Order: sequence, then structure tokens, then C-alpha cells
Amino acid sequence: MDYISLYRKYRSQNFDELIGQAAITTTLKNAITSGRLSHAYLFSGPRGTGKTSCARIFAKALNCSGRPTPAPCGKCDQCKKITSGHALNVIEIDAASNRGIDEIRDLREKIRYKPVEGRYKVYIIDEVHMLTPEAFNALLKTLEEPPDDTVFILATTEAQRVPVTITSRCQRFDFGRIPLEEISKHLKKIARDEGFRISDEAVAMIARSSEGAMRDAISLIDQLASFCEGGIEVKDVVDVLGTAEPEFLFAIGKAVLGGSEKDALALVQRAVDQGVSIEQLAKDLVYHFRNLMLVKVGSEGILELTKEQIERLKKDSSPYTLSKIKQAIRCLSGAETDMKWHRNSRLVLEVALLEIMEGSLTSNDASSQPVPAVKKEDAVSVIRGKWKEILEKVKAKSLFGFVSLCEAEAAGVDPKGRVVISFKKGYSFHKARIEELSNRNAVEEAIKELTGEKQCIVCVIAEEDKKTAEKAPQAVCADDIIEIFDGKII
Repeated sequence: MDYISLYRKYRSQNFDELIGQAAITTTLKNAITSGRLSHAYLFSGPRGTGKTSCARIFAKALNCSGRPTPAPCGKCDQCKKITSGHALNVIEIDAASNRGIDEIRDLREKIRYKPVEGRYKVYIIDEVHMLTPEAFNALLKTLEEPPDDTVFILATTEAQRVPVTITSRCQRFDFGRIPLEEISKHLKKIARDEGFRISDEAVAMIARSSEGAMRDAISLIDQLASFCEGGIEVKDVVDVLGTAEPEFLFAIGKAVLGGSEKDALALVQRAVDQGVSIEQLAKDLVYHFRNLMLVKVGSEGILELTKEQIERLKKDSSPYTLSKIKQAIRCLSGAETDMKWHRNSRLVLEVALLEIMEGSLTSNDASSQPVPAVKKEDAVSVIRGKWKEILEKVKAKSLFGFVSLCEAEAAGVDPKGRVVISFKKGYSFHKARIEELSNRNAVEEAIKELTGEKQCIVCVIAEEDKKTAEKAPQAVCADDIIEIFDGKII
């Protein structure tokens, strides 16, 4: 194949070309210059931030012709072989595929031999956290006392999964996400070098979508260059990413904060019709409301947006309180998380938008007339008759509780006097959600508001028989504690 992917073509070849990791490259260059080299390094950080590229550059710096240098020439035999991946003494191991003890034992056998060419044997173990515990134990002794001419570079996206016994024997470098400004600058350079046009707005959107990963940003611009015959515009990025256009986000944000339920839900429908991913829409809305929040508190200086966009944000945020905007972020962030387990992402988003518009219970609710108490034996019939009202009250208290309770019904009263909330088979996750303390309290409080009496609940799966319901875990409520300990609520 003659064509080379852009992320490979524009991979950094020396420390000065490595973008966004100045502190790390400076430290490594100084270590090479002073001769204070460690036998093991741990490079940790998000994907696409330069860990493997830095490891290869370091290998070239150690083996470049002449002597170790912080500025490898890139032209000598060793530099060329390391760049092309053919160097005999730079061994790259993918721990995700070679994670067992046998592979590490093989490494231990071969490490005893002197370098065939160059001065150092460099072992680059990528995604090292994927090694098995047995493999880590086998690596430990070798990592602690390797031959003088051997250097280990361990790379990982999940440093917390690497045993402390390993990390304590390495110099650790944490690679941060690359700033949007530097990603944008690099993408514009690639566009100039490759001879295609891209608008500043499209560059900004690509940079934001990459979430600080340069490789992701370059891969996307490579895809767009093939997708677009002319220049790359915002609309092209939207089509490829399945994301929402900025104007659409402004429209739905205004509808939500303004309390226009009909408009907000109609805009969700429009997004679905246009092929926008619901999960991506929730993510984009969180980002949009964050921008509104930052503008509201006067921190627009940290936003990497155009002056026109910032002025638009100021205009749209001015009629609303900071509390309302923060509530929107909380609801949408919760919905984004909830989508990972709920089968209907659109429902979760719609509920979250309604939650924002309705807000939490007001003080008027607290001062409403007390509801006459209902006898326990009549409680279930009342609960069934007012199930929709209970759902609405739970929604105001807990979005997650509401979504889970939508899959349930009041089935009766168990021998212990608890209201049985029944879920269909296959909805054990929803059952577990309602059994969480905060959600269970929300349901019990909603029932009390409509029946006038505290009702403890117990959750079961519909196919379970009565004996199973009787054996269900006790839902401990305040009334139980008062009765057991002869206490009172202060």
C-alpha cells in the first residue's frame, strides 16, 4: 500500500516534535545529557497522548550513532531501523495479546544476551496493566535488576491496575491530555502540508471531540479528507461524528432553560431524524451547559470558542440563574451515565430534559394540606390507583429511581406488612437500583405523600413465589428502628 495513514505519517520523531508533554521531554533530555538514566520507566496517561511515540524516541536517543543524545539524528542506521520497527534491540510487546507468564519467561531468557547492535536493548511493553498477576510476578525480579545495557519502558492507560511492586521500581511519567489549542494548531499544519482546506470551526470541533488525544484527532481529519471532495466544514464533521450542530445545541438549550417541553422534545425528535446519536447528543449538551455555566460566572476566558459564540452564550445564559444551569448539568450527566445500562437511551434523555424543566419539589409542596392516612390493607389499592402520580413524585426526587420504577408495579403486601414492588423477569438491575438507599427512600416518601402513612417497600421479581418474597432482604426504615430500640426521631 502506497498510502500511509496520517497519524503514522505525522508521528513525532524527536522530543521537540512531541506535542503537549514539555515537562516530560525536558526531564528525559536532561537525564540523557547528564547520564542519569533509570533502568525502568512507566509512561501512563490517556490514549493518543504520545506514550509509545515518546518510548520510541527515547530508544533512538539511547542508540543513535555516536553516543546517547537528547536529539537523535533520525538518519543513522539505528534511528532508521527504530523508526521503521525493524531494530533488533528495540523489542515492542503488546501486553494485551502477550499477557501470560510464558511470554515473560521468554523475555527473561533473552534479556541475558548482549545487544546485537546499538548500545541498549530497550523493551517497550504496551498496555502493561493487561499482564496477569503471575506474569507481573515473573517480571518483577528482572525489572528490579536488569543488565546494565537494558532499559524497560512500560506504557499504560490504567496506571492504577499496575501493582505497586512494579511502579515502585520505575520512574513514572504521567502524560496529560493535549490542550485543544495545540491539537488545533497541529491539525491546521497537517491540512496545509496535505493540501486540503478546513475551516477554523471544523478544526475546533474535531479537537474537542478528540478529548485531548492527538491520534484520535488526526485519524478523524484523515477520514474527513477522504469524505469531503472540497474543503472540510462543520457540517461534514457533524455528519461523520453523528454529533449535534452548534446551532441545534443553542436551540435545545434555550428550550430546556425556558421550560418549553414541547419544543425540547420536538428537537430531540429532529436529532433522531437527522441520525444524531442520542448518547452523543447527551454528551454535547453537557458540554454546552458547561459553557453556559462558565460564561455565567465570568470564566469565558478558558473557553476555546470564537467571540461570536461566547457572545451568544452570554445572551442565552443571562435570563437564567446559575442554579438552574447547574441543575441541567447534573441531570444530563446522570442521564449520560444511565444510558450505559438502560435499553432506551432516548427515554433517559427525554426524562432528564423534563427533569430540568420541572425542577425539584418547591416549598409549596411542603406546605400542602396533609393527606389522610390510609390503612395498610388498603394501601396497595391506593398506590395502584395513583401509580402515575407516584412516578412523577419519584422523578422529582431521583431520576434514576424514576427510570427503574417505570418497569415495576405494586403487587400487594407481604406478611411483614411491606408493600411489594414487583419487576418482570430480566429486570434485576432495575430492582437493585430501587433497593439502593436513596432510591428506596424516594419511593417510600412518594408513597407517604399520597397515602399519608409511612410504607416500607420490598422489591421482588414477578416470577418469584411468595416464599421468595418473604425471604427478600428486609427494607429497614425509620419505623422499624424506632420500634426495635424504643426510640424517637429528633
